[in-house]
Amino acid sequence: MSKINNLSINSYRVIRNLELKDLGDVNIILGDSNSGKTSVLEAIQFLRSDCFSNVIDIIKSRKASFDSVSFNDFIFLFNTLEKEISISADINGKKEDIRLDYSISETVFNKEMYVNDNNNPTNKLLDSLIDNSKINGKSVPQVKGTLKYDSNEEKYSLVPFDFTIGNYRIDNRVDKRKIIYESPDYHFSSMNLIVSNIIKDDEYYNIFIEVLKLFDDSINKVQLLVNDGVPFEITDIYISRKNEKPMPISSYGDGIKKAICLAGMLLRAKNGILLIDEIETSLHHDYYDEIVYFLVKVCKAYNIQAFITTHNEEVISSFSKYNKENKAKSNIKFYTIRKKENKVVSRMLTPEDVEKYKALGLEVRN
Repeated sequence: MSKINNLSINSYRVIRNLELKDLGDVNIILGDSNSGKTSVLEAIQFLRSDCFSNVIDIIKSRKASFDSVSFNDFIFLFNTLEKEISISADINGKKEDIRLDYSISETVFNKEMYVNDNNNPTNKLLDSLIDNSKINGKSVPQVKGTLKYDSNEEKYSLVPFDFTIGNYRIDNRVDKRKIIYESPDYHFSSMNLIVSNIIKDDEYYNIFIEVLKLFDDSINKVQLLVNDGVPFEITDIYISRKNEKPMPISSYGDGIKKAICLAGMLLRAKNGILLIDEIETSLHHDYYDEIVYFLVKVCKAYNIQAFITTHNEEVISSFSKYNKENKAKSNIKFYTIRKKENKVVSRMLTPEDVEKYKALGLEVRN
């Protein structure tokens, strides 16, 4: 099992010099919106592999679609004050350092290069990014890059999409590491693959059915069946209830789909690391306690270290309650992260702090 004992995010997106020390088996990351919680999960993903394709996967995890990655997508990984991503971690007592930097070439052009073509949608976009008073109201020709304007020199420079990766390395790596990431909307895709993997594991399948019973006590079977009455074969998920005809997954709400997704992620993360962003998404508050208890118990049984973000008061309460009831058996740690001046700072909470989390002045949602 790979276990992160300490994590230092020296430079990544909005984060500079953030340290999370003495990490537990289950780590709850708390903080306001846009404080950097998701960035912490992304930083951990850099430990997954030293292949640049891993960087592309991290970028795509935030994109609404799986389109190609542009220069702008890449550049936003970097802190505005640095041209370097720098992350360090103590994993199983061994230090790993990640470094990623880049270099770009700028093409400088003058005011005479502008053309008057207001029908070009690209020009309208660029008009919103530059100061038109410096170019006599004329718009900018279509470019493949990002414009920068220097008011002192009264000139624009173009940062092209073509860029060079100057240095990408992970020091002291041994092999590819199992790190599973579950974004808030993951349960709307890949459902068939998730269920297929669960069905193949008899022991885990029984645990899985017990979780679904939280939503409907009469559920006794989940299977993949071929849809009837369609011109080509489509396999879909069907849920069977006692003495009733199997029902397609589409007849159930998002809550049960989220539970299926979490169960699939836990199975995939066995002997590895699981990252869950905003665990409360699509879950009704009536099920928080049961889902939290299920998740923590499976993490312990399957040797999984989990990192979970939330700012939902009831979810925080569910983890806190489990921690108190299972003090000798659980190793749940709570960390807050918040923006302070030009950096993000962290704090490990005591059990007493967790109970008065709302009073700490941080954002929570019901």
